[in-house]
Amino acid sequence: MFLWVRLQVQHLAEQHTDHDIRASLQDLPRGLDATYIRSLDHIYHLDDKRRKRVQGVFRWLICAGSPGLNVELVRHAIAVDEMSDHWDPSMVVTNHNGLISDCANLVEFTATPHSKDKDSKTVPTCIQFIHTSVKDFLVNLSSGNSDGMQSSPHLSRFFLFHSLALAHHKIFQSCFKCLSLLERRTEGPDPCPVLSEYVRSPSLLLHLRNADDKDNRELRSLTQSFLTMLSMRTSPIQGMLHDEVDIGHQMALHIAAGLSCSNIMSQLLSYSGFSITKRDKFGRTPLHYAAGCLLRCSPVADNGYDCVQLLLAAKADVNAVDKRGRTVLHYIAKQGAGYRFMPDHLHPESPIELLLRKGASQNSRDVQGDTALHCASRCNWVDKHTLQTLLANHGDPNIPNKNRATCLHVLMMNEMPDNDALKILLDGGASSDAQDAHDKTPLHILVGQSQFFKNLVQTVKALLSCRAGLNVNARDKEGMTPLHILARDKGPLCNRRRFPKEAASVGHDILELLLRHGANVRARDLQGSTPYRLIVKNDRIAPRTSHLVVAVSSQGSREPFTVSMSEQAPIRLWDSAPLPWEGGDQSESRNFFVSAPEYRATNTTRVSRFDSDLFQ
Repeated sequence: MFLWVRLQVQHLAEQHTDHDIRASLQDLPRGLDATYIRSLDHIYHLDDKRRKRVQGVFRWLICAGSPGLNVELVRHAIAVDEMSDHWDPSMVVTNHNGLISDCANLVEFTATPHSKDKDSKTVPTCIQFIHTSVKDFLVNLSSGNSDGMQSSPHLSRFFLFHSLALAHHKIFQSCFKCLSLLERRTEGPDPCPVLSEYVRSPSLLLHLRNADDKDNRELRSLTQSFLTMLSMRTSPIQGMLHDEVDIGHQMALHIAAGLSCSNIMSQLLSYSGFSITKRDKFGRTPLHYAAGCLLRCSPVADNGYDCVQLLLAAKADVNAVDKRGRTVLHYIAKQGAGYRFMPDHLHPESPIELLLRKGASQNSRDVQGDTALHCASRCNWVDKHTLQTLLANHGDPNIPNKNRATCLHVLMMNEMPDNDALKILLDGGASSDAQDAHDKTPLHILVGQSQFFKNLVQTVKALLSCRAGLNVNARDKEGMTPLHILARDKGPLCNRRRFPKEAASVGHDILELLLRHGANVRARDLQGSTPYRLIVKNDRIAPRTSHLVVAVSSQGSREPFTVSMSEQAPIRLWDSAPLPWEGGDQSESRNFFVSAPEYRATNTTRVSRFDSDLFQ
């Protein structure tokens, strides 16, 4: 309602006489759609050049203007369409206020950001639609069925964007032409740095990707522009890609596959000279690019299913390996959950299911000994569907790599190990007792995490509870148990520089879990150190943690203890709770978490003087 009122007031303010104002009041449009149609009709009656410029502004805002777009970029970009074979600054609109005025109140300057002009006056730098409903009206096909549009079909033909793919195609062509014009310039400053930066950014590839649609009537022209861009003397594509690739006409099929441009790929496969078996300098085929989405320019792009399907239909080798020994499955597995597969009626199966159905080997190892399961487990955002699919197709979770690490070791090395992924691997037969080249178990790796995260305690609990008989006292090559690792200066018990309260609390809860499952505080490593010694003599460890270890050690048992896991306020560095032999109220020490025996020390004012034998 307020937007409608605002537009009516703006329209009335543009009238020049009282008579015009009265006439406008007698003919106010009903609703926003009718108001937008009135604005479009006003634009349509401008001269041809001004009308086409407004159309260009609309196209840029629809395809690239979220949340706003630099007015200098738009001003120069729409001028490129009018230039011939050289950069002509006289074609650029000089008055951007006039350009926005021609948009008939459908476009406005944003509140921020601003810049200073040559007279030090503050001027706006970005433009946007006055409301998101304007964009919706211009791209919604049902807008053409409204009464106002049916009576004005010329407005529908000229202003409504019936194909977003075609709109992106026109933007891509403008950017491509701008690249060509800028490449021909040999002297003088850059005429528009913001436009030059834009056409050399991944946004160009995003427009190409969005223009790659089977309904695009100019797909052949788009493909030819794509090939020409690859052959440019200074092709901008290499600087846009996050992965090192060969650039050139002969690599067009690889790059189209990496960008998930299946329709351009189809065009290329119909030409001669583009082979599905050709490899880049790293030994990768187009199928590697398609499955791994190596050149993805946007996180919202699809998962490459169409490209994979197209290449497999052309008899691409599903088990081809690159120079690192990686198959297509390795590439698709390492993507993680960043690009989640959503099945639909066109794609009932995921790309990884398609590859496995076509004979991909899930236990193939690369030069480091990693399988696809290793790659899938190494992602910080693990794709559960990928893990489940590989395990369901006889993927072996216990195959070690060159470092003798299984996929469970790899999962524990992640910055934030995923508990659901851990359960999937354990249910799939992953061994929690497997030891790597340093004889470390997954539990050794997990409790040594120097980064603290919310679910660390739950992850340790899930690993300890996976099955009966887990060896909580397994030793690595240095003779250290997981409890030794936990007690080190870099472990969660001590490393409290970034998160002192959280780290101490997490470390203490993990200690309780290990003790509950029978961890031995008197176990000696190859240096003769025990977890007891490391914990009790470290003044950086909170007193209540030392209390627990003293109580457990003095009981002299290696059997699991019953400990309380009730909520506790975070440990403070200045925690001054009395030691158990110093008396005082014991309610704050959670009864020391165990049923400790009476202490026999006579001189017990400090832990370090309690029982020297315990430190050995």
